[in-house]
Amino acid sequence: MSPHIQRFDDFRQNNLDFNKPSPFVGQSFSRSAQQSSGLCPERTGRFPVPNQCDAYIECIDGEGEQKFCPEGLLFNPDARFNYPCGYPIDITCEGRPNLQPAQPTDDCPHQYGYFKVGQSAADCGQFMNCAGGVGYMFNCPEVSEPVRFFRSPNDCQRYFICVNGKPRLQNCGEGNAFNELINACDAAENVTGCEPPFIPEQEEEEEEEEEPLRFQAPKRFNTGPQAAQKGRVRLF
Repeated sequence: MSPHIQRFDDFRQNNLDFNKPSPFVGQSFSRSAQQSSGLCPERTGRFPVPNQCDAYIECIDGEGEQKFCPEGLLFNPDARFNYPCGYPIDITCEGRPNLQPAQPTDDCPHQYGYFKVGQSAADCGQFMNCAGGVGYMFNCPEVSEPVRFFRSPNDCQRYFICVNGKPRLQNCGEGNAFNELINACDAAENVTGCEPPFIPEQEEEEEEEEEPLRFQAPKRFNTGPQAAQKGRVRLF
């Protein structure tokens, strides 16, 4: 079967329809932390807040604190010990219709999420991933097999999209990291092992052995993908 262009489905991605204003947004809303021992159904765990889909109660030794997910993400009651917030496509908010007010930027309608680009049919092969209010444009790849994501072993900000077995290096931007739990860019403090200040590993410079002076053909430059990823041009 020949490969085909995937089309970004904005409705499936944002099943709460973030492109429309919510009638519940802003009603008696407060981001201030609320602490109470009466909030916890169990001594330890995270639990949904009635009527609020992007908030949760974190209980430690019977003491509960109400917290909010980053704007654009929703609380996932099934997350258990993983990061508790995720994208709308992965979460059901039945019985919890309220959302915190949107925090749009010049790039994004919400701080976090996937959003389509433009309104014409010609734009359906593109989408924008917003992380911390910064938008990163992507083209839906031509695929004949599932697309896979891998975080760079040396730099939390970078990750690879593998399409048909070929990696494409991407960058989440400063202050963000690739979260393998949600296969997307996320705030660095939400990604285990990537909490700021994160310093990427420096690749060791290769030592070149001195050779006896002799006639050599002119050297040519290696400007392939490996040289580009290492940020330098090598001679060989």
